Amino acid sequence: MSRIVRIDTLHEGDRHSCAANGNGIRVVVWWLGCSIGCKGCHNVDYWNFDNDKYPEFSEDHINKVINETNEYEKLYSGLSILGGEPFAVQNIKDVIKLCERYKSEFPEKNIWIWSGYTLEHLREQEGEYGDNVHHLLELCDYIVDGPFILEKRNIALKFRGSNNQRITNLKTGEDIK
Repeated sequence: MSRIVRIDTLHEGDRHSCAANGNGIRVVVWWLGCSIGCKGCHNVDYWNFDNDKYPEFSEDHINKVINETNEYEKLYSGLSILGGEPFAVQNIKDVIKLCERYKSEFPEKNIWIWSGYTLEHLREQEGEYGDNVHHLLELCDYIVDGPFILEKRNIALKFRGSNNQRITNLKTGEDIK
């Protein structure tokens, strides 16, 4: 069972996050747990998968995201998934559940996802985990990929923290500048 740190909406959590993590105004879900451990990561507190300070992910969280988007559908552009590491084996199945439900309810809205892994690394995954990775990539519209590298930090970049990280439109394969 995975855990989430919080859900940010215009009405709860960090409202700034709703405009800083993808185009437009977004519902933002922060997942707990990351084993990548990037030096200089600003989410170090989210690395431990077993921190019981944070709730286990549940259907209630999915309903909260869906209900918030329904209530303010004209305001929200989509859903953003951050962490921690959403593609971590401990998180991926629950991330898929959320994204499947979101896409079924709001097919016109987009999903952004962040990963410390490169897109190439994710696409190389095999077996059941690889099947899950490929399915999640199909559900998402944009990925911000690559580890944060402190020596390449660039605060002028939109939606990412270091020059090596990319934004890729997963439907077209185009990298966004």
